[in-house]
Amino acid sequence: MGSWLPWRKLASNPPGLDWPALPWQSRGLYALLLGLANDAGRIPLGRLGLPSLAGGINAPWSEVHPHFDALVSAGWLEVEGSDVFLPHFADSQRAATTAERVAEFRKRMRNDAVTDEKRPSNDSLPDRNESVTNRELDKKEIRLDQNRKDSLVISEPKQPELELVPQQAADANQKPKEPSKAQIQAQVALGLFAELVAARMSVIAGAEQLQPRPAALAGIKACLGQGYTPDQIRHVIKLKAAEVRAYPGQARWFVPKWFHPANVEQYYALSEADVTSVKGGRRPSKSPADIKREAELDAYFARQDRKHDAIDVASTETRREF
Repeated sequence: MGSWLPWRKLASNPPGLDWPALPWQSRGLYALLLGLANDAGRIPLGRLGLPSLAGGINAPWSEVHPHFDALVSAGWLEVEGSDVFLPHFADSQRAATTAERVAEFRKRMRNDAVTDEKRPSNDSLPDRNESVTNRELDKKEIRLDQNRKDSLVISEPKQPELELVPQQAADANQKPKEPSKAQIQAQVALGLFAELVAARMSVIAGAEQLQPRPAALAGIKACLGQGYTPDQIRHVIKLKAAEVRAYPGQARWFVPKWFHPANVEQYYALSEADVTSVKGGRRPSKSPADIKREAELDAYFARQDRKHDAIDVASTETRREF
C-alpha cells in the first residue's frame, strides 16, 4: 500500500472463481480499498457518498465507478447505508500465513520435553562391534571424485516435514480487534479531506487534485483532537465553498492548511448568508493571518508604484534638457 495507508493482508487464494475473472483494474482497486477500511472491514463515507472514495485513492470517480460496480457484482464489496463493507476482510486478516504456522510448529517442538527412549529388558542391543569392512557397499552410492575430496561439503540434515495445523478452531473464538482512537481519527480525517478536495474542485476551475499527505491532514486532525465534530468541519467546508463562489478572490485560502482550529472556531457558528453577503459595506471578518498577508501584498505593490513614478520623472527631465 501507500506510505499513508495501514498494512493489510490480501489472501493469496481468494475463494471462488470470481476473483481471477475480474479485470486487473478491479483487483487493484480492491487492494487500495483494503487500506481505507478500518479493522472491522468498513469504509465510512462522507456526505458525498460513494464519490468520496475517489479522494481517498487519488483517482477520478468516473474512472473508479465501473470497477467498483464490478467488485459489488462479484460479492467482494457491499454498500450498507453510509458504509462500504468488505465481506472477506476479516477472514483474510485473521488467516495465519505459512511462515506463522511454521514458527508455531517449531516453537512447540522446542518446548516439548526430551526424554531418553526406554527399551524393554528382553530386547537385545544391536551389535556395535560389527565390522563395517564386511559390508557390501553399493558402488553407485559411494562414487566420489578423487580430485574434489577437499571441496566436499557436508549437507545439513533434512528438516522434518511440517504438519499443517487447522486454524478454524482457534480462530472461531477470536473477536475482531477494535480500532484505536487514533485509527478512527485518521479514517475520519481522510474522509473529510476527500470531501474538502471534492468541494474545492467544484468551485475552482482547474483546481489541482490534492494528495492526503501528513502536512495536508494535520489541520483537520488538530480540529478533531480539540473536539470539533465531523459535522462542524463539514459545515465549515460548505461555508468556504459558498464564500469562494461569491468572492472568487478567496479561492487562494480554500486549501487544507486553512482548516486549523483557529479558523474553524471563527466559521463553524456562521451561516451561508454570513459569508456571502456584505453588511454595512464590510466583508466578513478575516483571520489575523489573512489580514497580515493582504497588508504585505499592499506594501509590495506600493513600493513598485513608487519605483515606476521615479523612473517616469527622471525620463521627463532628461527630455527637457535636450
